[in-house]
Amino acid sequence: MFKVNISLGSIPAQEKKLSKGLEPVYKSLKDQVDKAKVAYVDETSFRQQAKMYYVWTATTKNAVYLKVLPSRSISSLNHIRPRGHPGITVTDRYQVYAYKKHQYCLAHIKRDFKRFADQKTDDQELAERALFELQEIFLACRLSCRETMQQRVYYRKGRLNEILIDILANGSDAFSRFAERMLDQIHKLFLFTKYREVDCTNNAAERSLRHIVLWRKTSYGTQSESGSRFIERAVSLWMTLKKQGKEVAPFFLQAYKATYHPWVAAPVL
Repeated sequence: MFKVNISLGSIPAQEKKLSKGLEPVYKSLKDQVDKAKVAYVDETSFRQQAKMYYVWTATTKNAVYLKVLPSRSISSLNHIRPRGHPGITVTDRYQVYAYKKHQYCLAHIKRDFKRFADQKTDDQELAERALFELQEIFLACRLSCRETMQQRVYYRKGRLNEILIDILANGSDAFSRFAERMLDQIHKLFLFTKYREVDCTNNAAERSLRHIVLWRKTSYGTQSESGSRFIERAVSLWMTLKKQGKEVAPFFLQAYKATYHPWVAAPVL
């Protein structure tokens, strides 16, 4: 682009310098996410030095925080959104996620029902009835009038509850076990009706991981811990700045200069 000859080794060297410059504002970003009342949490597989790692995300309305960690365990989760966090957390049904104020992603629940509907067994009709109710819930969530939305969702919630009881009684063993879990956790499917700022899906977290997923397919991960630190800091701040409608390149340049030139003020989010 600039007609400048640069060695391959110079690229990771500059990445390390930029990573150091982004570190303070990246830590402040974590503080913002920790204080957020609502966060959307998810994870995806990653490779570091050909070993399995995971990229975790905690996403809010105005911020994206990514962290490359070695596992999908509770210890890794606690680096992102501890189980004891007092805020509301939206996730899929992965068993590690367990919060007092917890909203399950209804899009993931829909996929579970779709799997049973596609099996062409006796479960198909029951699964299709449940899918219809979920689709009506999604349509209701698009309504601008919150009172109308709540009324329609409460009605569909009752219908869905009846279908789950029917599945528990008449479904296959696997489908009955699934229905039993859903009935035990039915409150986690509809927490969004109580809080205006909570979405019924985890799409915000999945969108924040999309760039990492695409990048992983072409780069095959990172080759060092410093490479992972650069990726998590650069992408977190890039996506956060996009959410806030701010320019990325000037922000990164200022962070770089502030690290090596004391008279340059560090950027703030």
